[in-house]
Amino acid sequence: MSFKVRKDPLYLGKSAYRCIDRGMNHKMHVNIPSKLATGIIISSSFCLILAFLLSSTSVNQNKTYGDGLSEEQLPPFIVNDKRVVLYTKVIPSILTTQNTQDRFIEVRLVDYDTEETVRNVTYSIVLEKGNHQLIRDLFSSELGPLRIKVEPHSNYLKITNFTSHKDGIWHSQSGNITIQGPILLDPGLYHFSIGVIGLAGVNHTINNTSIQTVINDKNILKLDTWLSIADQINKHLVYNGTNYNVTVISYYDKLKNIKFLPNDRIFSWEIPFDWNISRIINQSIIVHQEIKIPRSFFNDGRFYGYNATVNNLSLGGRSVAVDPFSSKNYTTVHLLVNKQEILEFVKRHEIDTSDKVMLFRVSSTPRTISDSLKDLVTDSGGIYISLTWVPKKLEPNTPSTMYLTFLNAEDNSPLSADITYGIKITDERGNSVIERSGQTALFNQNGSQEIMFPRKGTYGIQIYVEGLSPLSTDSLDTNRNGIARGYLAVG
Repeated sequence: MSFKVRKDPLYLGKSAYRCIDRGMNHKMHVNIPSKLATGIIISSSFCLILAFLLSSTSVNQNKTYGDGLSEEQLPPFIVNDKRVVLYTKVIPSILTTQNTQDRFIEVRLVDYDTEETVRNVTYSIVLEKGNHQLIRDLFSSELGPLRIKVEPHSNYLKITNFTSHKDGIWHSQSGNITIQGPILLDPGLYHFSIGVIGLAGVNHTINNTSIQTVINDKNILKLDTWLSIADQINKHLVYNGTNYNVTVISYYDKLKNIKFLPNDRIFSWEIPFDWNISRIINQSIIVHQEIKIPRSFFNDGRFYGYNATVNNLSLGGRSVAVDPFSSKNYTTVHLLVNKQEILEFVKRHEIDTSDKVMLFRVSSTPRTISDSLKDLVTDSGGIYISLTWVPKKLEPNTPSTMYLTFLNAEDNSPLSADITYGIKITDERGNSVIERSGQTALFNQNGSQEIMFPRKGTYGIQIYVEGLSPLSTDSLDTNRNGIARGYLAVG
Protein backbone atom coordinates (compact mmCIF):
# COMPACT_ATOMS: atom_id res chain seq x y z
CA MET A 1 0.00 0.00 0.00
CA SER A 2 1.37 3.38 -0.97
CA PHE A 3 0.76 6.51 1.11
CA LYS A 4 1.92 10.00 0.27
CA VAL A 5 1.53 13.36 1.99
CA ARG A 6 -0.05 16.04 -0.18
CA LYS A 7 1.34 19.37 1.02
CA ASP A 8 -0.69 21.73 -1.13
CA PRO A 9 -2.68 23.58 1.60
CA LEU A 10 -5.46 24.42 -0.86
CA TYR A 11 -5.98 20.84 -1.91
CA LEU A 12 -8.13 18.96 0.59
CA GLY A 13 -9.13 15.99 -1.52
CA LYS A 14 -11.44 14.96 -4.28
CA SER A 15 -12.95 18.32 -5.19
CA ALA A 16 -16.65 17.72 -5.67
CA TYR A 17 -16.45 14.17 -4.40
CA ARG A 18 -14.03 14.39 -1.49
CA CYS A 19 -14.15 15.70 2.05
CA ILE A 20 -14.05 19.46 2.50
CA ASP A 21 -14.01 21.10 5.92
CA ARG A 22 -17.39 22.85 6.23
CA GLY A 23 -16.58 24.59 9.52
CA MET A 24 -19.75 23.40 11.24
CA ASN A 25 -19.83 23.54 15.02
CA HIS A 26 -20.44 20.10 16.45
CA LYS A 27 -19.90 18.35 19.75
CA MET A 28 -19.36 14.65 20.38
CA HIS A 29 -19.01 12.48 23.47
CA VAL A 30 -16.94 9.32 23.14
CA ASN A 31 -18.17 6.13 24.80
CA ILE A 32 -16.63 3.06 23.21
CA PRO A 33 -17.21 -0.43 24.66
CA SER A 34 -14.62 -3.09 23.99
CA LYS A 35 -16.64 -5.96 22.59
CA LEU A 36 -18.32 -6.62 19.28
CA ALA A 37 -22.05 -6.32 18.83
CA THR A 38 -23.79 -9.63 18.04
CA GLY A 39 -27.19 -10.98 17.10
CA ILE A 40 -27.30 -9.26 13.71
CA ILE A 41 -29.07 -10.85 10.75
CA ILE A 42 -27.29 -10.24 7.45
CA SER A 43 -28.26 -11.42 3.96
CA SER A 44 -25.98 -11.50 0.87
CA SER A 45 -24.86 -8.83 -1.62
CA PHE A 46 -22.69 -5.82 -2.07
CA CYS A 47 -23.16 -2.11 -1.31
CA LEU A 48 -20.93 -0.41 1.26
CA ILE A 49 -20.93 3.11 2.64
CA LEU A 50 -18.09 4.16 4.91
CA ALA A 51 -17.93 7.04 7.36
CA PHE A 52 -14.64 7.89 8.97
CA LEU A 53 -14.72 9.49 12.43
CA LEU A 54 -11.59 11.34 13.46
CA SER A 55 -11.10 12.74 16.97
CA SER A 56 -8.11 14.92 17.87
CA THR A 57 -6.86 17.76 20.04
CA SER A 58 -5.90 21.34 19.21
CA VAL A 59 -8.41 21.76 16.38
CA ASN A 60 -11.72 23.56 16.16
CA GLN A 61 -14.95 21.61 16.43
CA ASN A 62 -15.79 20.67 12.87
CA LYS A 63 -17.83 18.17 10.98
CA THR A 64 -16.92 17.18 7.44
CA TYR A 65 -18.70 15.05 4.91
CA GLY A 66 -18.04 13.24 1.66
CA ASP A 67 -19.53 10.56 -0.57
CA GLY A 68 -18.39 8.07 -3.16
CA LEU A 69 -14.87 7.28 -1.94
CA SER A 70 -12.77 4.13 -1.63
CA GLU A 71 -9.73 5.83 -0.11
CA GLU A 72 -9.24 9.08 1.76
CA GLN A 73 -6.63 11.47 3.07
CA LEU A 74 -7.75 14.02 5.64
CA PRO A 75 -6.40 17.56 5.77
CA PRO A 76 -3.59 17.93 8.36
CA PHE A 77 -4.69 18.38 11.98
CA ILE A 78 -2.74 19.18 15.15
CA VAL A 79 -1.87 16.65 17.85
CA ASN A 80 0.50 17.79 20.62
CA ASP A 81 1.89 20.59 18.45
CA LYS A 82 2.51 18.21 15.54
CA ARG A 83 0.69 18.20 12.23
CA VAL A 84 -0.48 14.73 11.26
CA VAL A 85 -2.47 13.26 8.37
CA LEU A 86 -4.83 10.28 8.49
CA TYR A 87 -5.07 7.95 5.47
CA THR A 88 -7.84 5.41 5.06
CA LYS A 89 -8.52 2.88 2.32
CA VAL A 90 -10.89 -0.01 1.61
CA ILE A 91 -9.94 -2.87 -0.74
CA PRO A 92 -11.55 -3.80 -3.06
CA SER A 93 -13.68 -0.76 -3.93
CA ILE A 94 -16.29 -2.87 -5.74
CA LEU A 95 -17.96 -5.97 -4.29
CA THR A 96 -20.72 -8.17 -5.68
CA THR A 97 -22.41 -11.37 -4.52
CA GLN A 98 -20.24 -13.21 -7.02
CA ASN A 99 -17.13 -11.64 -5.48
CA THR A 100 -16.52 -13.27 -2.10
CA GLN A 101 -12.87 -12.24 -1.78
CA ASP A 102 -11.59 -10.88 1.52
CA ARG A 103 -11.99 -7.19 2.26
CA PHE A 104 -9.28 -5.01 3.80
CA ILE A 105 -9.58 -1.80 5.81
CA GLU A 106 -6.29 0.10 5.93
CA VAL A 107 -5.52 3.08 8.16
CA ARG A 108 -2.30 5.00 8.72
CA LEU A 109 -1.32 8.17 10.59
CA VAL A 110 1.61 10.14 9.09
CA ASP A 111 3.64 13.10 10.35
CA TYR A 112 2.82 15.85 7.85
CA ASP A 113 6.22 17.53 8.05
CA THR A 114 8.57 14.52 8.13
CA GLU A 115 6.30 12.14 6.13
CA GLU A 116 7.14 9.42 8.66
CA THR A 117 4.51 6.97 9.89
CA VAL A 118 3.37 7.61 13.48
CA ARG A 119 3.89 4.52 15.67
CA ASN A 120 1.88 3.14 18.60
CA VAL A 121 -1.55 4.39 17.52
CA THR A 122 -4.90 3.29 18.98
CA TYR A 123 -7.87 3.48 16.60
CA SER A 124 -11.60 3.17 17.23
CA ILE A 125 -13.57 1.14 14.68
CA VAL A 126 -17.35 1.43 14.50
CA LEU A 127 -19.37 -0.24 11.74
CA GLU A 128 -23.15 0.17 11.55
CA LYS A 129 -25.90 -0.65 9.09
CA GLY A 130 -29.24 1.00 9.72
CA ASN A 131 -30.03 0.52 13.39
CA HIS A 132 -27.68 -2.45 13.73
CA GLN A 133 -24.16 -2.19 15.07
CA LEU A 134 -21.76 -4.68 13.49
CA ILE A 135 -18.43 -3.66 15.04
CA ARG A 136 -17.54 -1.31 17.90
CA ASP A 137 -14.04 -1.79 19.28
CA LEU A 138 -10.53 -0.41 19.90
CA PHE A 139 -7.44 -1.58 18.01
CA SER A 140 -3.80 -0.69 18.67
CA SER A 141 -0.93 -1.01 16.18
CA GLU A 142 2.63 -0.95 17.48
CA LEU A 143 4.06 -0.20 14.03
CA GLY A 144 1.37 2.46 13.44
CA PRO A 145 -0.52 1.34 10.32
CA LEU A 146 -3.63 -0.78 10.92
CA ARG A 147 -4.75 -3.36 8.34
CA ILE A 148 -7.99 -5.18 9.17
CA LYS A 149 -8.76 -8.23 7.08
CA VAL A 150 -12.52 -8.83 6.91
CA GLU A 151 -13.57 -12.41 6.20
CA PRO A 152 -17.33 -12.23 5.58
CA HIS A 153 -19.49 -15.25 6.37
CA SER A 154 -22.91 -15.86 7.89
CA ASN A 155 -21.76 -17.15 11.29
CA TYR A 156 -20.75 -15.42 14.53
CA LEU A 157 -18.29 -12.54 14.87
CA LYS A 158 -14.73 -13.38 15.81
CA ILE A 159 -11.45 -11.45 16.03
CA THR A 160 -8.23 -13.34 15.32
CA ASN A 161 -4.60 -12.70 14.34
CA PHE A 162 -3.91 -10.28 17.20
CA THR A 163 -1.01 -10.11 19.66
CA SER A 164 -2.96 -9.53 22.88
CA HIS A 165 -6.24 -8.20 24.27
CA LYS A 166 -5.92 -6.02 27.35
CA ASP A 167 -7.41 -2.84 28.75
CA GLY A 168 -10.30 -3.26 26.34
CA ILE A 169 -7.99 -2.94 23.31
CA TRP A 170 -7.02 -5.49 20.66
CA HIS A 171 -3.25 -5.09 20.30
CA SER A 172 -1.16 -6.05 17.26
CA GLN A 173 2.59 -5.63 16.92
CA SER A 174 2.39 -5.83 13.13
CA GLY A 175 -0.86 -3.88 12.81
CA ASN A 176 -2.60 -6.84 11.15
CA ILE A 177 -5.97 -7.93 12.59
CA THR A 178 -8.60 -10.32 11.19
CA ILE A 179 -12.36 -10.01 11.78
CA GLN A 180 -14.63 -12.88 10.77
CA GLY A 181 -18.41 -12.76 10.66
CA PRO A 182 -21.55 -11.46 8.92
CA ILE A 183 -19.96 -8.19 7.83
CA LEU A 184 -20.27 -6.33 4.50
CA LEU A 185 -22.52 -8.96 2.95
CA ASP A 186 -25.82 -7.16 2.56
CA PRO A 187 -26.42 -4.38 0.01
CA GLY A 188 -27.30 -0.99 1.39
CA LEU A 189 -25.70 1.86 3.33
CA TYR A 190 -23.03 1.15 5.94
CA HIS A 191 -21.67 3.67 8.42
CA PHE A 192 -18.06 2.82 9.19
CA SER A 193 -16.21 5.17 11.58
CA ILE A 194 -12.46 5.17 12.05
CA GLY A 195 -11.05 7.40 14.77
CA VAL A 196 -7.59 8.11 16.16
CA ILE A 197 -8.17 7.52 19.86
CA GLY A 198 -4.69 7.02 21.27
CA LEU A 199 -1.07 7.95 20.72
CA ALA A 200 1.99 6.95 22.73
CA GLY A 201 2.75 9.19 25.71
CA VAL A 202 -0.71 10.72 26.23
CA ASN A 203 -3.00 9.16 28.84
CA HIS A 204 -6.78 9.20 28.97
CA THR A 205 -9.53 7.08 30.49
CA ILE A 206 -12.46 5.60 28.55
CA ASN A 207 -14.96 3.45 30.48
CA ASN A 208 -12.56 3.35 33.46
CA THR A 209 -9.83 2.02 31.17
CA SER A 210 -6.63 4.03 30.89
CA ILE A 211 -5.31 4.29 27.33
CA GLN A 212 -2.88 6.56 25.56
CA THR A 213 -5.15 9.02 23.86
CA VAL A 214 -5.60 12.34 22.10
CA ILE A 215 -9.34 12.69 22.79
CA ASN A 216 -10.61 16.06 23.96
CA ASP A 217 -14.38 16.57 24.00
CA LYS A 218 -14.01 20.33 23.60
CA ASN A 219 -11.85 20.17 20.46
CA ILE A 220 -12.98 17.49 18.05
CA LEU A 221 -12.79 17.10 14.29
CA LYS A 222 -15.51 14.75 13.10
CA LEU A 223 -15.39 13.44 9.56
CA ASP A 224 -18.18 11.50 7.82
CA THR A 225 -17.15 10.09 4.43
CA TRP A 226 -19.24 7.73 2.34
CA LEU A 227 -17.86 4.98 0.11
CA SER A 228 -20.14 3.21 -2.35
CA ILE A 229 -19.54 -0.39 -3.36
CA ALA A 230 -21.60 -1.89 -6.12
CA ASP A 231 -24.92 -3.69 -6.02
CA GLN A 232 -25.28 -5.72 -9.21
CA ILE A 233 -28.35 -7.49 -10.62
CA ASN A 234 -28.54 -9.49 -13.83
CA LYS A 235 -32.03 -9.16 -15.34
CA HIS A 236 -33.50 -11.66 -17.81
CA LEU A 237 -35.54 -9.93 -20.54
CA VAL A 238 -37.56 -11.06 -23.54
CA TYR A 239 -37.72 -8.65 -26.49
CA ASN A 240 -39.21 -9.49 -29.89
CA GLY A 241 -39.22 -13.15 -28.93
CA THR A 242 -35.50 -13.25 -28.05
CA ASN A 243 -33.96 -13.73 -24.59
CA TYR A 244 -31.44 -11.17 -23.32
CA ASN A 245 -29.47 -10.63 -20.13
CA VAL A 246 -29.17 -7.01 -19.00
CA THR A 247 -26.92 -6.07 -16.08
CA VAL A 248 -27.65 -3.09 -13.82
CA ILE A 249 -25.03 -1.90 -11.32
CA SER A 250 -25.48 0.69 -8.58
CA TYR A 251 -22.33 2.14 -7.04
CA TYR A 252 -24.42 4.02 -4.48
CA ASP A 253 -27.13 1.89 -2.86
CA LYS A 254 -29.31 -1.18 -3.21
CA LEU A 255 -31.15 -1.73 -6.51
CA LYS A 256 -34.86 -2.46 -6.72
CA ASN A 257 -37.78 -2.48 -9.19
CA ILE A 258 -35.75 -3.16 -12.33
CA LYS A 259 -38.15 -3.05 -15.30
CA PHE A 260 -38.19 -2.94 -19.09
CA LEU A 261 -40.94 -1.27 -21.12
CA PRO A 262 -40.66 -2.97 -24.54
CA ASN A 263 -42.99 -0.62 -26.45
CA ASP A 264 -40.92 2.42 -25.48
CA ARG A 265 -37.62 0.54 -25.15
CA ILE A 266 -37.08 2.04 -21.70
CA PHE A 267 -35.10 0.46 -18.88
CA SER A 268 -35.92 1.67 -15.37
CA TRP A 269 -34.81 0.98 -11.78
CA GLU A 270 -34.71 2.61 -8.35
CA ILE A 271 -32.29 3.09 -5.47
CA PRO A 272 -32.98 4.57 -2.00
CA PHE A 273 -31.98 8.23 -1.73
CA ASP A 274 -32.50 10.93 0.89
CA TRP A 275 -33.37 14.20 -0.88
CA ASN A 276 -33.07 16.25 2.34
CA ILE A 277 -31.37 19.41 1.08
CA SER A 278 -29.67 20.19 4.41
CA ARG A 279 -27.96 16.80 4.22
CA ILE A 280 -26.98 17.27 0.57
CA ILE A 281 -25.50 20.74 1.11
CA ASN A 282 -23.17 19.43 3.80
CA GLN A 283 -21.61 16.60 1.84
CA SER A 284 -20.19 15.96 -1.59
CA ILE A 285 -22.08 13.34 -3.55
CA ILE A 286 -21.78 11.38 -6.75
CA VAL A 287 -24.41 8.79 -7.64
CA HIS A 288 -22.95 6.40 -10.22
CA GLN A 289 -25.23 3.90 -11.98
CA GLU A 290 -24.43 1.58 -14.86
CA ILE A 291 -26.45 -0.56 -17.25
CA LYS A 292 -24.98 -3.10 -19.67
CA ILE A 293 -27.23 -3.70 -22.69
CA PRO A 294 -26.46 -6.48 -25.20
CA ARG A 295 -25.29 -5.07 -28.53
CA SER A 296 -27.55 -7.61 -30.22
CA PHE A 297 -30.56 -6.04 -28.50
CA PHE A 298 -30.98 -3.67 -31.47
CA ASN A 299 -29.53 -5.93 -34.14
CA ASP A 300 -30.26 -3.70 -37.13
CA GLY A 301 -26.77 -2.36 -37.86
CA ARG A 302 -27.54 1.13 -36.63
CA PHE A 303 -25.82 3.11 -33.86
CA TYR A 304 -28.05 3.81 -30.85
CA GLY A 305 -27.77 6.79 -28.57
CA TYR A 306 -29.09 6.86 -25.01
CA ASN A 307 -30.99 9.43 -22.98
CA ALA A 308 -31.55 9.25 -19.23
CA THR A 309 -33.76 10.78 -16.56
CA VAL A 310 -33.79 10.75 -12.79
CA ASN A 311 -37.25 11.10 -11.22
CA ASN A 312 -38.50 12.12 -14.70
CA LEU A 313 -35.95 14.97 -14.97
CA SER A 314 -33.47 14.88 -17.86
CA LEU A 315 -29.82 14.35 -17.08
CA GLY A 316 -27.34 16.60 -18.87
CA GLY A 317 -24.82 15.48 -21.46
CA ARG A 318 -21.94 15.13 -19.00
CA SER A 319 -24.06 12.90 -16.77
CA VAL A 320 -24.67 10.24 -19.44
CA ALA A 321 -21.54 8.45 -20.68
CA VAL A 322 -22.10 5.85 -23.40
CA ASP A 323 -19.40 3.25 -23.95
CA PRO A 324 -20.42 1.27 -27.05
CA PHE A 325 -17.14 -0.32 -28.06
CA SER A 326 -15.02 -1.44 -25.10
CA SER A 327 -17.00 -4.70 -25.00
CA LYS A 328 -17.75 -6.80 -28.08
CA ASN A 329 -21.04 -7.98 -26.61
CA TYR A 330 -22.43 -5.06 -24.61
CA THR A 331 -23.01 -1.32 -24.73
CA THR A 332 -22.47 0.19 -21.30
CA VAL A 333 -24.31 3.35 -20.23
CA HIS A 334 -22.94 5.20 -17.19
CA LEU A 335 -25.11 7.68 -15.28
CA LEU A 336 -23.16 10.13 -13.11
CA VAL A 337 -25.38 12.41 -11.01
CA ASN A 338 -23.34 14.90 -9.01
CA LYS A 339 -24.16 17.19 -6.12
CA GLN A 340 -24.83 20.28 -8.23
CA GLU A 341 -27.45 18.53 -10.33
CA ILE A 342 -29.12 17.13 -7.23
CA LEU A 343 -29.24 20.57 -5.59
CA GLU A 344 -30.66 22.16 -8.74
CA PHE A 345 -33.43 19.57 -8.92
CA VAL A 346 -34.37 20.20 -5.30
CA LYS A 347 -34.03 24.00 -5.34
CA ARG A 348 -36.23 24.27 -8.45
CA HIS A 349 -38.87 22.22 -6.61
CA GLU A 350 -38.75 19.63 -9.35
CA ILE A 351 -38.31 16.75 -6.94
CA ASP A 352 -40.79 15.37 -4.44
CA THR A 353 -38.35 15.02 -1.55
CA SER A 354 -40.71 12.71 0.30
CA ASP A 355 -40.18 9.99 -2.32
CA LYS A 356 -36.86 8.85 -0.75
CA VAL A 357 -35.84 7.20 -4.02
CA MET A 358 -33.96 7.94 -7.22
CA LEU A 359 -35.89 6.58 -10.18
CA PHE A 360 -33.71 6.11 -13.27
CA ARG A 361 -34.97 5.65 -16.82
CA VAL A 362 -32.74 4.96 -19.80
CA SER A 363 -34.16 5.07 -23.33
CA SER A 364 -32.51 4.39 -26.67
CA THR A 365 -33.00 5.84 -30.13
CA PRO A 366 -31.19 5.30 -33.46
CA ARG A 367 -28.67 8.06 -33.96
CA THR A 368 -26.28 9.15 -36.66
CA ILE A 369 -22.96 10.09 -35.10
CA SER A 370 -21.76 13.20 -36.89
CA ASP A 371 -19.89 14.86 -34.01
CA SER A 372 -17.49 13.52 -31.40
CA LEU A 373 -18.19 13.96 -27.70
CA LYS A 374 -16.21 16.90 -26.35
CA ASP A 375 -17.17 16.82 -22.66
CA LEU A 376 -16.31 13.77 -20.54
CA VAL A 377 -16.41 13.15 -16.77
CA THR A 378 -14.58 10.39 -14.91
CA ASP A 379 -16.67 7.75 -13.17
CA SER A 380 -14.87 8.50 -9.90
CA GLY A 381 -12.65 11.30 -8.64
CA GLY A 382 -14.74 14.14 -10.05
CA ILE A 383 -12.54 15.17 -13.00
CA TYR A 384 -13.97 16.86 -16.10
CA ILE A 385 -12.05 16.37 -19.35
CA SER A 386 -12.62 18.73 -22.29
CA LEU A 387 -11.45 17.51 -25.70
CA THR A 388 -10.58 19.65 -28.72
CA TRP A 389 -9.28 18.42 -32.08
CA VAL A 390 -7.04 19.89 -34.76
CA PRO A 391 -8.30 19.69 -37.43
CA LYS A 392 -11.82 19.94 -35.99
CA LYS A 393 -13.25 17.30 -38.36
CA LEU A 394 -11.64 13.89 -37.98
CA GLU A 395 -10.75 12.12 -41.23
CA PRO A 396 -9.34 8.61 -41.79
CA ASN A 397 -5.63 8.25 -42.59
CA THR A 398 -5.09 11.90 -41.68
CA PRO A 399 -2.95 13.03 -38.71
CA SER A 400 -5.04 14.62 -35.93
CA THR A 401 -4.07 16.20 -32.62
CA MET A 402 -6.28 15.73 -29.57
CA TYR A 403 -5.89 18.31 -26.77
CA LEU A 404 -7.08 17.38 -23.29
CA THR A 405 -7.97 19.88 -20.56
CA PHE A 406 -8.41 18.46 -17.03
CA LEU A 407 -10.60 20.38 -14.56
CA ASN A 408 -12.56 19.87 -11.36
CA ALA A 409 -15.99 18.59 -12.43
CA GLU A 410 -17.98 20.55 -9.86
CA ASP A 411 -16.94 24.08 -10.82
CA ASN A 412 -14.58 23.72 -13.84
CA SER A 413 -11.71 25.10 -11.77
CA PRO A 414 -8.12 24.13 -12.61
CA LEU A 415 -6.48 21.18 -10.92
CA SER A 416 -3.44 22.21 -8.85
CA ALA A 417 -1.41 19.28 -10.10
CA ASP A 418 0.24 17.60 -13.04
CA ILE A 419 -1.95 14.82 -14.46
CA THR A 420 -0.81 11.33 -15.42
CA TYR A 421 -3.27 9.66 -17.76
CA GLY A 422 -3.77 6.97 -20.37
CA ILE A 423 -6.04 6.62 -23.40
CA LYS A 424 -7.63 3.73 -25.24
CA ILE A 425 -9.49 4.01 -28.55
CA THR A 426 -11.45 1.06 -29.96
CA ASP A 427 -13.28 0.54 -33.24
CA GLU A 428 -16.90 -0.53 -33.69
CA ARG A 429 -15.96 -4.19 -33.18
CA GLY A 430 -14.19 -3.48 -29.90
CA ASN A 431 -10.71 -3.91 -31.38
CA SER A 432 -8.04 -1.70 -29.86
CA VAL A 433 -6.76 0.97 -32.26
CA ILE A 434 -4.65 3.03 -29.83
CA GLU A 435 -3.63 2.22 -26.26
CA ARG A 436 -1.25 4.47 -24.34
CA SER A 437 -0.45 4.90 -20.65
CA GLY A 438 1.83 7.09 -18.56
CA GLN A 439 0.99 10.27 -20.51
CA THR A 440 1.40 13.65 -18.76
CA ALA A 441 -0.51 16.92 -18.79
CA LEU A 442 1.46 19.54 -16.84
CA PHE A 443 -0.28 21.99 -14.51
CA ASN A 444 -2.08 24.77 -16.38
CA GLN A 445 -1.29 23.10 -19.71
CA ASN A 446 -3.22 20.81 -22.01
CA GLY A 447 -2.28 17.23 -22.67
CA SER A 448 -1.90 16.36 -26.35
CA GLN A 449 -1.97 13.18 -28.42
CA GLU A 450 -1.16 12.63 -32.08
CA ILE A 451 -3.65 10.13 -33.54
CA MET A 452 -4.37 8.72 -36.99
CA PHE A 453 -7.60 6.77 -37.51
CA PRO A 454 -7.36 3.84 -39.95
CA ARG A 455 -10.86 4.08 -41.42
CA LYS A 456 -14.14 5.97 -41.43
CA GLY A 457 -16.62 5.16 -38.66
CA THR A 458 -17.45 5.58 -34.99
CA TYR A 459 -14.82 4.88 -32.33
CA GLY A 460 -15.03 4.53 -28.58
CA ILE A 461 -12.59 6.44 -26.37
CA GLN A 462 -11.60 5.86 -22.76
CA ILE A 463 -9.36 8.23 -20.82
CA TYR A 464 -7.81 6.85 -17.65
CA VAL A 465 -6.74 9.25 -14.91
CA GLU A 466 -3.76 7.40 -13.45
CA GLY A 467 -2.66 9.91 -10.84
CA LEU A 468 -2.18 13.55 -9.84
CA SER A 469 1.10 15.11 -8.73
CA PRO A 470 0.33 18.17 -6.56
CA LEU A 471 2.55 21.15 -7.24
CA SER A 472 4.35 21.05 -3.90
CA THR A 473 5.37 17.38 -3.95
CA ASP A 474 6.70 14.74 -6.33
CA SER A 475 4.40 12.08 -4.88
CA LEU A 476 1.68 10.58 -7.07
CA ASP A 477 -1.83 10.88 -5.65
CA THR A 478 -4.08 8.07 -6.91
CA ASN A 479 -7.15 9.04 -4.87
CA ARG A 480 -8.85 10.70 -7.85
CA ASN A 481 -8.24 7.97 -10.39
CA GLY A 482 -11.13 7.15 -12.69
CA ILE A 483 -12.23 6.52 -16.28
CA ALA A 484 -13.98 8.94 -18.67
CA ARG A 485 -15.78 7.41 -21.65
CA GLY A 486 -17.16 8.70 -24.95
CA TYR A 487 -17.17 8.20 -28.70
CA LEU A 488 -15.56 9.81 -31.77
CA ALA A 489 -16.93 10.33 -35.29
CA VAL A 490 -14.37 9.89 -38.07
CA GLY A 491 -15.07 10.70 -41.74
